[in-house]
Amino acid sequence: MEPQIIKRSGMKVIWRTAACLLLSAACLWVLLLGIQRVQAGDTQGWITLLAGLLGAVVFGFFTLTWFRLIQCPALVIDDRGVNDSSWLNSLGFIPWEQAVGFLPNEDRSTGARVSSVLIVFADPAWPWSRLRGIKRMFSKANAGLGYAPGQIGVDSIAMTGVELAALLVEQRRLRRPDLPVAAGPVPGPQPGTWEVSDPNGYLERLGWRAAPTA
Repeated sequence: MEPQIIKRSGMKVIWRTAACLLLSAACLWVLLLGIQRVQAGDTQGWITLLAGLLGAVVFGFFTLTWFRLIQCPALVIDDRGVNDSSWLNSLGFIPWEQAVGFLPNEDRSTGARVSSVLIVFADPAWPWSRLRGIKRMFSKANAGLGYAPGQIGVDSIAMTGVELAALLVEQRRLRRPDLPVAAGPVPGPQPGTWEVSDPNGYLERLGWRAAPTA
């Protein structure tokens, strides 16, 4: 089958790239200020210097990553699997054999509505094996807040989390009929609602809790 390409909103990525660039510049200014204070003999200058250095590295990484994402689609779905470039901490290529479930997720902890699709992996250690450097550190920090690695962001895609999760389940079924059907959303008993279908028991075996009916 031909690959299915899901594009992103270019403007959202451009704005994020610009914001990270400004923050990187601010951190460089703090770094220079710290250097000046250290040279002047101010012992507190080391704190300023280290804060500026850390911020410049982190936001510089974010700037470069967002800039790269401008040039590629959010998702490319083919017969091998899903190539995810939906946001900063995306895993990249995910084979169908590893992706055994796609669950819609919404996070309102920051006051903003952030939608994503949680991927249920056949081997829970697999996504960690794909993460290196700053991405791995970022994922560990997120894991401490309860965010599993391997989420697909939908805030820059013209689809809801439910729509994208259902699409991924169907694409996996069509492209790899030799694999058991993945867990994912199906229409609920009431209009506009959904519930999780898991015909092969992946969620129970892997210790996942099905997302609540929405």
